[in-house]
Amino acid sequence: MVLQQQSEVTFSGTATSGKRVQATASWNNKKIQTNVDAKGEWKLSLQTPVAGGPYSITFSDGEDLTLQNILIGEVWFCSGQSNMEMPLGGWEGCPVDNMEEAVTNADKHSEIRMLTVERNSATVSQNELKGDWLVASSGQVKRFSAVAYYFALELQEKLNVPVG
Repeated sequence: MVLQQQSEVTFSGTATSGKRVQATASWNNKKIQTNVDAKGEWKLSLQTPVAGGPYSITFSDGEDLTLQNILIGEVWFCSGQSNMEMPLGGWEGCPVDNMEEAVTNADKHSEIRMLTVERNSATVSQNELKGDWLVASSGQVKRFSAVAYYFALELQEKLNVPVG
């Protein structure tokens, strides 16, 4: 994943009511703790450093869960209809200009990551989503939104930071 640099990012989850959850980020090894409420929910915030990585974050309520390969950089939300959904690999009969060059060069841009969230309709807020963080590579980049990838590529080249 990529987290926004120099900001406060919030994590939340569930655990046994009454327990304490601790988070430790490898960029500063500072331990942050919070209590699990009566509903079994917890929330805590971590300060992020300037762009860099890869880092890890370990969460523990007595049992550890470690998130790895976390980059710190710029995070942008790209949303829309078919124009934003169209993958870099194109659709049948609808190729994307310069796709072959982008795929060939994708391994040079592994600090570009994309989270694609599975479509889901709901009338109330959701606490969970189905999706995958993808690392830009010649094997994965065809699955990236074409518009989002070219935007991320331009940002990365100009700012020289990871982009999510």
